[in-house]
Amino acid sequence: MKLDAKGVDIRKLPAEWGLPKEFEGKLRGAAELTLLIQPDGRLEPRGQGAGQLDDAKFVGLPAEVKMRLVPKNGRYRFDVTQQEK
Repeated sequence: MKLDAKGVDIRKLPAEWGLPKEFEGKLRGAAELTLLIQPDGRLEPRGQGAGQLDDAKFVGLPAEVKMRLVPKNGRYRFDVTQQEK
């Protein structure tokens, strides 16, 4: 499945997605994801995505934030890097 995001307020995303609460901004990016269901019912996520936060802030300060969506421990998780502007 191919997904595109633009203008998604990250403060409204589910907490279990693992995004730090100190970030603010609008997510923009794309991902290509596959979720395999094994015969035993176990889920195996595959694929990845990348994006960034527009109008990003980290603890209220302007920042440049880039993100990757990666499979980890049977789920998709965001990997975040940030730099102060």
